[in-house]
Amino acid sequence: MASDNKELLIDFPIYVAGTDNKSDTHPFSDEPGSDENNNIGSLKKPFKTIAKALSIMNDKYCDYEIVVAGILNDKQVISDSFTKENAKSLTIKGKDGYSNAMINAGLKQAEAEGACLVINTAVPITISNMTFKGGNTTGNGGGISNAGKLTLKTSASISGNKAIVYSDGTVAKGGGVYSTGRLIMEGGSISGNKTLNEDGETVSGNGGGLYSSGTFEFKGGSISGNSAGNGGGIYNNAGSVFVSGKAIIGESKGSTISGTNCSNYAAEGGGGIYSGGSNNKLYIGYTDKNTMDKNSTCQIAGNYCGSQGGGVFTDDSSEVFNFAAGSVENNKAKVNGGAVYFCKNFTILENAKITQNSSNNDVYVLTDHAVTIGSKLNKASSILITPDEYKDQKSVFSIADGADVTIADCLSKFSFSEPAWTFLSDGKMYKMTFTSNASKNSSITMNDNGGTKNLTSSSNSAQLDINAQKDSGDFNYTLRLKDFSRIAPQW
Repeated sequence: MASDNKELLIDFPIYVAGTDNKSDTHPFSDEPGSDENNNIGSLKKPFKTIAKALSIMNDKYCDYEIVVAGILNDKQVISDSFTKENAKSLTIKGKDGYSNAMINAGLKQAEAEGACLVINTAVPITISNMTFKGGNTTGNGGGISNAGKLTLKTSASISGNKAIVYSDGTVAKGGGVYSTGRLIMEGGSISGNKTLNEDGETVSGNGGGLYSSGTFEFKGGSISGNSAGNGGGIYNNAGSVFVSGKAIIGESKGSTISGTNCSNYAAEGGGGIYSGGSNNKLYIGYTDKNTMDKNSTCQIAGNYCGSQGGGVFTDDSSEVFNFAAGSVENNKAKVNGGAVYFCKNFTILENAKITQNSSNNDVYVLTDHAVTIGSKLNKASSILITPDEYKDQKSVFSIADGADVTIADCLSKFSFSEPAWTFLSDGKMYKMTFTSNASKNSSITMNDNGGTKNLTSSSNSAQLDINAQKDSGDFNYTLRLKDFSRIAPQW
């Protein structure tokens, strides 16, 4: 009973089920879900809409629960009229032991955001053991539109939804999820969603899996198999994205990545993640902007784009792009930056890993830009660097302010796409050319500060060790006889 002794407080699960005259839409009830007076929101007499279930919630201290015990075939809305005076929080979940609970929009055309579920409330919402599929909206959010605080947990699935360009030509956003609020993903999946042109077939728009202009905290689960013009997996527009834990963007697709053999796909930029817009922030291996998740095994893998940034693309409005843990591997860009293409800031730290493979999983460095090293690199090995121009003494590395590390500490962690080039402890690149076959007393020429030095070995062993002088200091360089690529320089 409420404190005024006039209202009954409801805190038991409220059941919702489908309305079709098919047993699979309401498998646990004697009749279809209904919002009429004869149905009370019990398992045997469920409501037909989430909105009706909300209407009987009236305790601001209560954590309510709606159980979906069937298949809902209509769009569901949680409006801003449902406030924190009605509930402390709300969980929407499938019935325990029942794996077929879903909102299935059946690809019916919707003219507004969120073809399956719209969230406009300030009450925190949690979803688990639920599928959202078949959304087909003209606009934003093929599956879910979120303007509040939404948490996705285990077995929450947003799949097979579409967002199609507006009739006035405005691009579609968020094939799976469109979020302007706070989205926390701890489990589940966002997969097989698309943003499309007006023909409903051609990939265009932004954020095949997710479009976020608020805050996205990705802690677990997967975002895979989505397609868009930009941001096949995730499109971050002027918001903040944190990737940590066991979060996966993409999936293993074998050694050969292409537009037809990939996980997330972008026709233009950012196969896995596109981060753009004013002061956008991207943190990989972080739970928040101040907290690294050094043990994170998050992964960006198997993604493809038709232009720049197969794994990650960040534009020139980027305020932060920090990568502290996890891996970026086996991604491909048709043009530049298979792993990473950054237009402003990119800082690599701690346990970050970018793996070379048969795809062009490289980091593309523009003129007047540099990869910033923020700490010692514990797990990185032979990160492949591709500058937009190979030029003697071009800077490619810098050290973050206050970092307890030198460029010399990290040189063994990087290599160039062109093996004739290397870099020194000044963070600049230099060209080397071989003048004879690898044998005893073979030599190499390195252009250094406008001059040429001939470096001659006296070794005929499996590795060719070269000693010479630079700026009155000794340096050693190690080459493999097989392909002459650098494996362990020490300047």
